[in-house]
Amino acid sequence: AYGVSTAASIASTSSRKRRSAAAGSEAERIPDFVRKEEIKIEMPMVLKDILVDDQDMIVRQMYLVRIPARYTVAEIIRQVPL
Repeated sequence: AYGVSTAASIASTSSRKRRSAAAGSEAERIPDFVRKEEIKIEMPMVLKDILVDDQDMIVRQMYLVRIPARYTVAEIIRQVPL
């Protein structure tokens, strides 16, 4: 995520595991810039399903979307009942 290749993220994860295992019982301190902030957004399940499917197609299936998009975000939000 955030522009890091999969190989680089796997390498950094495995090196982190080795470091934490070597540290023993000491708690590993995570710098503030590494922590992910979470924002809770309420949305209809229909919209959530669309977003999850799109994310899966882009990330897992490596499907690139057509630009410009057929529907804009504003059009989709206008159509979804809140």
